Amino acid sequence: MDSSNSFRSFSELLTANQPLEDRLPGHKRYHAHIHPHKKPEILAEHVIRVNKYALCLIDAHRLDLVVDRLIMPLTQHAYVTDAEVVGNFIKRLFLNTIVFHDYGKINENFQIERMGNPQFRSNHHNGIGSQHSMLSAFLYVVEHLHEVNSTSHFNGETQAAMYALTFWFSNTILKHHASYIENDLKYDPDIIKRLMPYLQAIGIAVDKAFLQAAFDNFERKIKEYSDICFSENSHFPIYALLKLNFSLLTGADYYATSAFMMDIEAEDFGVLSHEDTTSFSQKFRSTKEYNRLFFERRKYFSEYPDDRLHACNQENLNILRQKLLGEVLDTINKNLDRNIFYLEAPTGSGKTNISLAAALRFLEIHPKLNKIFYVFPFTTLITQTAKTIRDTLDLTAAKMVQLHSRTGFHSKREEAEDGHYGVQRLNYIDNLFINYPVTLLTHVKFFDILKGNGKDTTYLFHRFANSVVIIDELQSYPPREWDKVAYFVTHAAHYFNIKFILMSATLPKIDDLKVGNLPHEFCALIKNKNRYFHNPNFRNRVQFDFSLMAVKPDLEALAEIIMQRCEKYAENHHGTVKAIIEFIYKRTATEFYKIVVYEARAAGYEVFVLSGTILEPRRKEIIEFIKSADQNDGGSQKILLISTQVVEAGVDIDMDIGFKDSSLIDSDEQLAGRVNRNARPKPATVYIFKLDKAYQIYGGDLRYRITRDLIPQPEYEQILLNKAFDFLYSRVCEQINRENEDEFLVNFNEYKNKIRRLEFSKIDWEFKLIDQRNVSIYVPLPIPAEYFSEQDLTFLRALGAYDGKGNVEGKQVWQSYLNIVHNRNEDFIKQRIELKKIYGIMSQFMFSIYAHSNQLNELLRFSDGESHKNYEMLYLEEWQKVYDYHSGIRDEEFNNTIFF
Repeated sequence: MDSSNSFRSFSELLTANQPLEDRLPGHKRYHAHIHPHKKPEILAEHVIRVNKYALCLIDAHRLDLVVDRLIMPLTQHAYVTDAEVVGNFIKRLFLNTIVFHDYGKINENFQIERMGNPQFRSNHHNGIGSQHSMLSAFLYVVEHLHEVNSTSHFNGETQAAMYALTFWFSNTILKHHASYIENDLKYDPDIIKRLMPYLQAIGIAVDKAFLQAAFDNFERKIKEYSDICFSENSHFPIYALLKLNFSLLTGADYYATSAFMMDIEAEDFGVLSHEDTTSFSQKFRSTKEYNRLFFERRKYFSEYPDDRLHACNQENLNILRQKLLGEVLDTINKNLDRNIFYLEAPTGSGKTNISLAAALRFLEIHPKLNKIFYVFPFTTLITQTAKTIRDTLDLTAAKMVQLHSRTGFHSKREEAEDGHYGVQRLNYIDNLFINYPVTLLTHVKFFDILKGNGKDTTYLFHRFANSVVIIDELQSYPPREWDKVAYFVTHAAHYFNIKFILMSATLPKIDDLKVGNLPHEFCALIKNKNRYFHNPNFRNRVQFDFSLMAVKPDLEALAEIIMQRCEKYAENHHGTVKAIIEFIYKRTATEFYKIVVYEARAAGYEVFVLSGTILEPRRKEIIEFIKSADQNDGGSQKILLISTQVVEAGVDIDMDIGFKDSSLIDSDEQLAGRVNRNARPKPATVYIFKLDKAYQIYGGDLRYRITRDLIPQPEYEQILLNKAFDFLYSRVCEQINRENEDEFLVNFNEYKNKIRRLEFSKIDWEFKLIDQRNVSIYVPLPIPAEYFSEQDLTFLRALGAYDGKGNVEGKQVWQSYLNIVHNRNEDFIKQRIELKKIYGIMSQFMFSIYAHSNQLNELLRFSDGESHKNYEMLYLEEWQKVYDYHSGIRDEEFNNTIFF
């Protein structure tokens, strides 16, 4: 639906408003903020600043049409007699929350107690003390309800609908200083009476009877009116309007306050210009040889016959990649009206490069799009993809940011050497609002922004408008949340003009779920995926061998078989083998390590352990060693990598042979993606065995239950061999649909009711991509300085936490963190920047476990006891007793605890 120019622009509506200085006698007496080194900020001037920044954000992110699109369904009910009048009124409701949000600072008590303003006398009878948000909301509600009552275009039902919307919008004013938004409106009748005199102060003339009618039983009326007036297709627009309103109000207020308090005038809101898009596209076509070749010979690759590509060799593999890229771009050109695209392509087909090409094509043909978001399940995928994009497009720090725990503080601008903090403060604001046109972030962070109700995440909500969003490894989301993912993706795409690319080698088709999806949204970028999946260059890259499934589940016997298979491979490949063995539990991986390590090392193997408790520097060491083996021309190289599920995605390694304890089918395929990634002509083998019970981890996952109960072993094998994951995913979606149709189950229909009821906290809390909250374990061991950036080491030197010698000591880093936290005299912004920097450094010493688990209880015995309570992380003080840099947690110290 194109709602361009549906209603008046925000700029026009603001111009038509009566400014505060014209309606508040003696307006210069009223202060909004005070500053230790300059005159107080006049309230009317603050309102002008906030309005200015709101319009800047609206213009930068092209939100006029987004808001029009969200308002449109609210004007299409049968009772609406003039859609334009109603739409413009709703848009004014939206805008005026921003205009009115600080009007309550006319409260004399606020002026005296908060501003130290001697021009006023205390009012002990207003019922709100020195608060201002309640008064702002009250003034807003009365002004707009009075207009509702006075507008001849509004019949009874329209008045009822506008009544509910007015109160809902007032909530963003009430909550604009809160840490979250929630629909828990409270207007005490006694306080309403006490606030009446303030109406006259800004020229609102209403009588007591009107006020009583407006506020008496308002909660009951809102519920009653919303049930009558709003159909199902209005629920998401109302929810999104209020969330977007909170995002814009709090964002504009923050920018405006920073402008006065810190003399920071933000001008760069992190969007792409037309020149940026042109430059990116030119760089994409020229920086990498394979992309340059594609655009030079696109027709040749497109028309190259498939039947000449069956021989397994590098040349044919490259042609297949080029054909894939060409088909994707052609499909985009033929489907300009679609918003959500599936990119399902085999491992090794170059999905990252293809998705980047698709994103740039969207930017070229849709001029309103001006941002790119890449969304990943793992930080390792973020760092790998960031390097690829940076190298391909030649991006600077001002154009791209990684948003995850290991990144520390990202500086868009060079910090001044003289210690001037103006640049630092601008960098801080850019970090707070992620003012970068290309952002790479975790899936948890992305969906927290999309559906969360915390202020820190909602600050960013407006940035999603008019963007390209690429979601990688969609199958990593638990199936119980697929319906919610589908709901938010389809509605966000439609209303916020977002182009989504959902990509994976094992991709669930979430449009099979019946969640009230908007029509004609999904489009497969590759029409016949089997054309590629079944080509020998991809299909024969890895062969699955299920013979070990019949072996009795005995770890020692399994170890013997695995070593025999590895040795046999090495005999046939010049004494070289790189083997990966994946277990479900770390304890089993550790036991396997103990069984094979001496024999393996005696036979010339390097043996590594990679689990969820391995620190990032050690993980890098292992990966770099394995990669270096690929370039080792002199002599043989034998490697055993013993791992848990952490290796399945996001670990950029290329192994020769694989062994895996069966868990989820698509998880088995993910492990195969770490084997023969470069598609050598001779197929590699991945052996599937059955050892540990997967139920403890996957018992709640529909994929596991359906595989166990409904898919016999031959079909399971065929799914892996033929890459027929649609067979599994369609059954999962069918089961989700059945459960959602069951009126006796708590299901997605109940979740949609929470959206209808605007239960913001529950909307957030009941959509969790990760079951449990994690807690970070800090291990204060020494780590070689080479694993820290020069900026990190410079920062640590300034803190006295690094002497310039070989290792960075975890204990000293922790002490520096405590010093920053407890430095009460520090400038707030400087402290936040230093905390962000130290967090990035500390992440090198951390691994995560579930917060509510035996793991945490066991580790508390070796901690300082206070860190978890005070800092929400656990300082593993006696780490030498339970932790090893090379192998992680020592499982033998914990009898009844399972680590992953």
